[in-house]
Amino acid sequence: MASQLKIEQPWAVVADDNPLIAVQACDILQDVGFKAISAADAEAALGRLTAIGPVARLLVTDIDMPGPIDGLTLARTVAARWPHITILIISGKIEPQASEMPRRAMFLRKPFSAAMLAFRVARAMPPAPPANTDGGA
Repeated sequence: MASQLKIEQPWAVVADDNPLIAVQACDILQDVGFKAISAADAEAALGRLTAIGPVARLLVTDIDMPGPIDGLTLARTVAARWPHITILIISGKIEPQASEMPRRAMFLRKPFSAAMLAFRVARAMPPAPPANTDGGA
């Protein structure tokens, strides 16, 4: 008996204390195939990633956020805890050096267009596994 491979829609968490930017980013990510949820600070983002579980695939985080954890620390924490999650760091104030970001993380300067966010996400994400087209046989 052949088993069916169930592929769930990937989730993205957008960590930004500016609700307009967070909502805009979530809308863009939903347009390119993610389920997306926002978090106003790093602690909330960690909670959402924990709750979402293994279908979490993307973190978009601002650097300058309220609370004890900034976006770069959040990015490093996520990279260590969930190495399968792709990380996109955003900021309009700070441009981090590559050595300050987790390996494989990408940076995008704010403000950004919908096309630029979608392009950076597509470039940062690992390729999807090939679809099973043999009908489950």
